[in-house]
This record gives sequence, structure tokens and C-alpha cells, in this order.
Amino acid sequence: MASPSDDSPAHAPSDWLAAWQEHGDREALGRLLAAEVEALKARLRKRWNPSITPDFGVSDAAQEAVGRLLGQEQPLTFETPQALRAYLWKAARRLLEEHLRRRRSVGLDDVSATGLDGALAISGGHGSVERRDRADALEVVVNLLEPEEQQILELAITRGLGVEGAARELGIPLDRARNRHERARRQLEVKLRHWSELIG
Repeated sequence: MASPSDDSPAHAPSDWLAAWQEHGDREALGRLLAAEVEALKARLRKRWNPSITPDFGVSDAAQEAVGRLLGQEQPLTFETPQALRAYLWKAARRLLEEHLRRRRSVGLDDVSATGLDGALAISGGHGSVERRDRADALEVVVNLLEPEEQQILELAITRGLGVEGAARELGIPLDRARNRHERARRQLEVKLRHWSELIG
């Protein structure tokens, strides 16, 4: 999700959108989402306080909106970057409104600063909020990996087969599986770092 260089074939959001939707270019999707999340966060900050509550804010809403987009069983298509921006805005706005509605219904408006730890303890405390944020970020970033990178990580880590078991499952030589696994882990690390910086 680095900034496009001058030799990059796609320089503008409309180019990135086309590269993603027409060719499945995950790097273009990452660049497009990085640009759109920045715009989305700025727009949400104008409408709402950046930290809506201690456990949910503008960045959380932006990240969850992207997560929902990437989690669709059938990939959504957008004619323009503006249509994508409108989709993300609507999703994030609904998430924030839903969060505020839930917050009011359980009486958290009256929680004092000293009572916050007690209120968070009910839901697992600060650690659970951080774990949820990391899990959301990881889900977004995995969806930005190439399909073969997603596949090797799914088999080796999520299903617990290790690299050798993944090689057997995929029917590829062990050296090739190791290389693919290492490449996928490096990509995951880089993208996760960029995404975490973007979301804040």
C-alpha cells in the first residue's frame, strides 16, 4: 500500500479501481483503499468526535467499513471511485450510529472516567478492544494479499498444517511452498504495518 511511484501503471483512484475490478490487482486495491480511508476518516471527523467512545472511534468505523467491503461473498463493483467512497461513507456512518445507539441503550453515557475500567472489564477490558482492533486489521490485510498468498497462510497457519502439510495439500514441492509462505508472511507484515499506520 505504498505510494505509487512514477513508473507505476496506475496513478489515480480511477486507474486503481479499474486495475482492481478488471484485473484483480490487489496492490491497486490497497492503494485505492488507503486513499479512500484517509478521505473517509477526515469526513467522519468533521461529523463526529474522532474518539466517539473509548472503545470505538472514527478509525474503527473506517476499518470495519473496509472489512465489510472485503468480506463480501460476491465482490462488489463500483463504476467510479466516488461510488466506492459513497459505499464506505454509508457503511461507516451506519456503524457509528449503531454503536452510539447501543451505547445509549446500555447506559454507558453515565459511566465516569473512573468507572470506565469497570465498564470495559465487562466486555473483556482494554485488552479485548486492542485484540479486536488487531484482528480487524489482520482480516483487512489478508484480503489484500494475492490469492495464492492467502491460500498458503490459510493452510499453514489457520488450518495448522505447517508448510510441509500445505505443500502436500497444494501438490507443490516443499521448496516452492516455503518460498510462497515466506513471501506471503513478508507481504502480510508490510501491509499490516502500512494499514496500522493508516488507521492509527
